[in-house]
Amino acid sequence: MTLGTLLLLTVGSPLGLGLVVVLTGATIPPLLTLCSVLTASTVHQAVLTQAFSWLGSAGAAGSAAAVMTLQSLVGLRLLRTAKGQLARAEPTTN
Repeated sequence: MTLGTLLLLTVGSPLGLGLVVVLTGATIPPLLTLCSVLTASTVHQAVLTQAFSWLGSAGAAGSAAAVMTLQSLVGLRLLRTAKGQLARAEPTTN
């Protein structure tokens, strides 16, 4: 899940959706192109394929780590809320 996908979760109107799509479309593709151009211009030709493989792996790992962090924070909040509700619940008698 990338930044663009996370931004899509925050919109509440068609206008906001349009703004987010334009924002992500104007920032993410040029950034990916810049990374590829910099890699191609700084790495020796003999290891260029390996460099692009590492670039793709780093991008995937970074996205996965960001998603895992977000899921952990949401899960922690849900667990704390559930724990608080269980502590406040009155005991039932038979």
